[in-house]
Amino acid sequence: MQDFVQLTSRLPSVFNELRSGSKFISVMGYKNAHDEVANFSLAFHVSYERAVEKSLKIITLYEPKSDLEEQARIELIDSYKETLSGEGNSRCTTTNVYTPVVDGNNELIKGVKYNEKDNRLHLYGFQIQKLVLIPGVYPVKNKRPLTIAKDKLRGLVPVNKFRQYILEAGRFEHIGIEKMILTEGDLLDGKTE
Repeated sequence: MQDFVQLTSRLPSVFNELRSGSKFISVMGYKNAHDEVANFSLAFHVSYERAVEKSLKIITLYEPKSDLEEQARIELIDSYKETLSGEGNSRCTTTNVYTPVVDGNNELIKGVKYNEKDNRLHLYGFQIQKLVLIPGVYPVKNKRPLTIAKDKLRGLVPVNKFRQYILEAGRFEHIGIEKMILTEGDLLDGKTE
């Protein structure tokens, strides 16, 4: 719990300087689990639920071109409805893993959550752009035709642009928010574990 207290004591002074509402965050030199290095920008504080609502409308109106696309469409509709139901995803096993990060007013900072067990900060939002600097090495996956059809339909909807990135020591150079440049020392309280 000490790491969380230290993180939340640092984060308010950084995030309280920002204007309220949607923001843009740039992460430079982010290295993912497959050794890809990229720069990207996220719209921060964007409502995931609103994106799911818009995605549901788009998929509901989509005219499938095959029986397989119709099955994929129905499964996506069911999935989006489940997300919007507020009952939670019964398949989700990470609900209690993350500690919400709060500001100095004890209000939730949208788009930031902390994994206390792993001492990692998670940043999530609507991806605006991504520039791959060093391609990663990804495993080849043999997807079923239904999965391929769902992936194709997901590519048509806004919820497909939501991304989560893990910020931890050694995985990013810095982030930029409203003319501020923040290093891992700024965000992770100087921890290099």
